[in-house]
Amino acid sequence: GEARLLVTLTIGAKQSEADFCPLTVDYYERSSALGRIPGNYQRREIRQSDEEIRLSRLIDRAIRPLINSDERREIHLCVQLLSADTRLDLVGLALTVSGLAVQCSPLSFGGPIMGASLRIEQGTQDGTEEPTWVALRASAKEKTSWYLAFHADGVVMLEGGGARQCVPAGSLMEALKVYVQTQRSLFDQLEQFVEEVAVKRDDDENFSTHEESAEISDCTDDLRNILRIQDKRQREIKYSLLLSRQQDISDQADYLVARALWSQARDLLRSDALAGIRQDGRAAHEIRTYDFESHVLPRSNGSCLVSRGRTAVLVSVTTGKGGEAPMEESLFNQGRPDLFCHYHFPGYATHQVRHGRAPNRREIGHGVLVQRSLNAVVPKVQGHCLRVVADVLEADGSSSMASIIGANLALAESGYPLQCPLVGVSVGLVTNSDRSTGVLLLDITGDEDFYGDMDLKVVGGAEGICTVQLDNKLGALPWDVIETALLNASEVHGQLLPLITERVKTFAPAEPAFTKELSLDADRLGHVIGPRGAHVKEVQRTYQVNISIDRATAVATISGEDEDLLEAAIVELMTLNEPLKNGHIYFAKIEDIKEFGVFVRFAQHRGLVHISELRQGGGDAREHYEVGEELLVKLLGFDRKGRLKLSHLAAK
Repeated sequence: GEARLLVTLTIGAKQSEADFCPLTVDYYERSSALGRIPGNYQRREIRQSDEEIRLSRLIDRAIRPLINSDERREIHLCVQLLSADTRLDLVGLALTVSGLAVQCSPLSFGGPIMGASLRIEQGTQDGTEEPTWVALRASAKEKTSWYLAFHADGVVMLEGGGARQCVPAGSLMEALKVYVQTQRSLFDQLEQFVEEVAVKRDDDENFSTHEESAEISDCTDDLRNILRIQDKRQREIKYSLLLSRQQDISDQADYLVARALWSQARDLLRSDALAGIRQDGRAAHEIRTYDFESHVLPRSNGSCLVSRGRTAVLVSVTTGKGGEAPMEESLFNQGRPDLFCHYHFPGYATHQVRHGRAPNRREIGHGVLVQRSLNAVVPKVQGHCLRVVADVLEADGSSSMASIIGANLALAESGYPLQCPLVGVSVGLVTNSDRSTGVLLLDITGDEDFYGDMDLKVVGGAEGICTVQLDNKLGALPWDVIETALLNASEVHGQLLPLITERVKTFAPAEPAFTKELSLDADRLGHVIGPRGAHVKEVQRTYQVNISIDRATAVATISGEDEDLLEAAIVELMTLNEPLKNGHIYFAKIEDIKEFGVFVRFAQHRGLVHISELRQGGGDAREHYEVGEELLVKLLGFDRKGRLKLSHLAAK
């Protein structure tokens, strides 16, 4: 179509000291792709939006599992949307072509992959009339709920949810598998493209395979004993001391010794997990006990401290007016959300010295995950917005899932309980060397995330799964592994939901505010709103109401705590909405008084009512009227200078 994506891959010349593949993915949406000029002061793209960062992470999780795990050269994948055809699935196209770019490079890559943006909804398949859940490819202009990257052998990346419905785990997997089956023939085209244009690999140039490794003295018994210490902090201290001793007696670089010791620890931990032994003594499908404390922050509208194991998250909710919500920065989505979420993960949460700066990609991504989950069941808030903040105080895995659980209670305390409670759990996976057997771990800790093969975050409610985010290290995961993990997560949801539901019931719902809608003249919107919103702000300030105007439909939503003031605000808006007409009577307020008359304001117009039009017999207006006094005035016309001619006597 008219879509144009530029996907470039750059490989560094030297190996890094990292113990992981140093891949960075940057996704950019140019405003010119839709024929727009950026709306900021500089009129240029300043930084990546939250949506661009989310899509960068999406592509990263689809590409990284299929790159050789021994790769240590720095890799930069840059994806730029230069021309947008909104009829197409642009995110799916970006995922597919990103995989092609890597596979056509000198890197060792296990592709190709295909990507898709999907809507999962109830419909029919194969001409049958029986309703079922189906997956349909979505265009860029549609609200997309699910993103999938798949390989001929299985699932590589799955993320999505947030639609105002939950899907049973079995139905979700069946819909995805049926969709993938219809796309398999396209893999032949991708492989043919790779054969035609791929760079010929030279093993002599691929020096990442010649990675230097350190020899360390035998410390297996000490290391095993340390790894089985259940207290995380004590375990970290002992491990650091062992590492220091190994680095002191070795003549090789410290980072090589650290990498060698962690490799040995990883093998021991994986062996224990396969044998049914977890560091904190739990069984494979056992979850940690949750503790809740509400009313933690006196000045917040709602707050809850959630803790389990060595993870603690403080969730707070703040309510505000609709205009206080941030503008969405997406190329395709404009406006202000009713709900927005921020997730903070400071260094002290994992006992690291890390100075606070702007939120990093992980924090932004987890904030989006929490927001997407809550969006599915948060009540519609007319004229108001909700801000949910999750501050991670201590972390040992699954802090984002704890954030979602805590948001239930914080929102309920603020008077906005979810339409149905939501809970979340992270599912891990550990496999043996040839991937022939494996074990699923529920409610994984930080170490289990590091040494394991998968982190599948699953959020759901009583009716099914709401949100999913898959992060895997094995490449293509078999469909039955994902399905089993989702079913296990749903069982955990069933255990946690009664705990949350009972606590939510203890909060009384907030007193509803008075809310009314008013249809405005689309041609008069500019005057109603005023320069920089001055007119609307004045009405809000005067009558203590909140006003939200939808420019697309020309409908104003007015809400307030006092019904009389709300009705007065509506009258003011209706006056602003109507053009001034000779002979009409208006409700005015005195702003200034002179001897010869009073200056009044109505509908953001200002005019003089002469003393002769105020009272019979004239006199000094200062003796009879006060500033702030209200009176009726009739518009008699305009003088030669365009000033209003007003009369109070004619309005009686």
